[in-house]
Amino acid sequence: MPDIIHPIEGLFPDGATLPPEWNAGPSVYRDKILINGKLQSWKGPMQVVYSPVYIRAKQGLQQLALGRYPLTGEKEASEAMQTARAAYGCGIGEWPALSIRERASQVEQFAAMMDNCREEMIQLIILETGKPVMDAREEFYRATAYIHATVDAARRLNNRGLKLTTAENWIAQLKRIPLGVVLCAGAADAPLYGTITTLIPAVLMGNTVLVRPPRRGVLAFGSLLDGFAAAFPAGVINVVYGRDEEVLSSLMGKGGIDAAALIGAGGMADAIGKWHPKPRRFRTLLAMDAKNAAIVLPDADMELAVRESLQGALEFNGQWSTSLKLFFVHRSVADEFVNRMEEAMKQVKTGMPWEEGVTITPMMQLEGPARLQELIGDATCKGARLAGGESGQPYVFLSLMKPILLYPVDKSMRIFYEDQRGPVIPVVPFDDLRDVVGAITDSSYGQQASIFGKDPAVVGRLVDQLSPQLGRINLNARCAREPDTLPFTGRKDSAEGVMSVEETLLALSLDSVIACRKTAGGSATFEQILLENTSGRLSNLSGYDEDMEGK
Repeated sequence: MPDIIHPIEGLFPDGATLPPEWNAGPSVYRDKILINGKLQSWKGPMQVVYSPVYIRAKQGLQQLALGRYPLTGEKEASEAMQTARAAYGCGIGEWPALSIRERASQVEQFAAMMDNCREEMIQLIILETGKPVMDAREEFYRATAYIHATVDAARRLNNRGLKLTTAENWIAQLKRIPLGVVLCAGAADAPLYGTITTLIPAVLMGNTVLVRPPRRGVLAFGSLLDGFAAAFPAGVINVVYGRDEEVLSSLMGKGGIDAAALIGAGGMADAIGKWHPKPRRFRTLLAMDAKNAAIVLPDADMELAVRESLQGALEFNGQWSTSLKLFFVHRSVADEFVNRMEEAMKQVKTGMPWEEGVTITPMMQLEGPARLQELIGDATCKGARLAGGESGQPYVFLSLMKPILLYPVDKSMRIFYEDQRGPVIPVVPFDDLRDVVGAITDSSYGQQASIFGKDPAVVGRLVDQLSPQLGRINLNARCAREPDTLPFTGRKDSAEGVMSVEETLLALSLDSVIACRKTAGGSATFEQILLENTSGRLSNLSGYDEDMEGK
């Protein structure tokens, strides 16, 4: 596209008038690394972190510099893995030997410390990711709520594990035991929440952890290091920085990592599986990419469908994995849907993330707008009309891109298949629902879909046809991960395993069974161990938590 003067440029702030709380400058130095429970000063190379926000200065627009973090290498990663393995101690180290109840107490201690750095973390999430203030604040509170909900779920598991099971001629005790050393990594679209939802379940179940902070959010995550060091024994939580191809390939190649829990990292998940020397011993819990579809039927409540679709497509610039990415609209109502969406898009505010009422903000990945322009160019060359914002006005400048609607979109266009991760709304008109079902069935992704319609026979039949292809179907509502008590999963390339408050605990642990025959002499030792409390694994009811009874 030819260079032109962009009105969007004026949406970026003037550095001279930028409020102090949003002008961090290169002042957030994370010059310590957490290995073996100790915060060690780092004297090596540092990685500079820039915000997706640009500021206007005398010399032109410049990215807002936020700070630096350690660019560690293979040596430090190897040390972190060794300390994690030592702390695990083949499953009998200090941390895995504790009861779930005891571990839960220390996790709650960490949660209290985390609350002390709430405002700093929220501000850094906003500046590092471009996330609007309300979304960043919601992420923090949702992360803390997830911690407490997971602690409660772990205590319920603990209670169940203290009870005895009888079956046929056997008596047994079933408990969940840890997997070993777990690599945890969250996604940049939710750097705190995404990491917490794997890290906390992993440590609660007795695993030791290597944490890989997302590149967008690494400064915010650094606020937690003091809490990790204070709340957990040495080696339980270790933070790994550095370049993936150098650090993670080395860690996986050594075979010292037993499991990985990753969110939003499809490429990394593919790579680490190949790097591990004993893949059959390596377990994964993955929430990856998606191309979530909305299906608008002829009898849909159009006002509801447009409202939910707009929010599902544009919230946080459409960068969530749960964002709506493709819209199948019955041809009889397609023009009405498109017209209503265009009008609604005019009310969507574009600006800086700290401004009140803003939806569209600078995109996390600076290469995102250029890639989206490629997808838009491909679609318009093949017959799609571009709409949205003010007609004829430029819609992208640097990291900021106003929302765009493409119509009509078809299978010949890249955006029909590719996850755009941006504020682009592709609308596909359809005549026959079999074409929609076929497209979703053929898709590489299978996370979620939204169905907008009223006829129970049509919607019910569509639910049955799509359920084998998707992890979740939303009726007259946009796609979402919440509430956290519901399973978060997907089919095909979208997920491996199930995440929810309780199911993540189960995924990051294994069943352990101690059993004996119910005979006069066969159960004597079993009973004596329980009575005399000589085993931590085969234990009596001293760890029972009455507060969790019946919950």
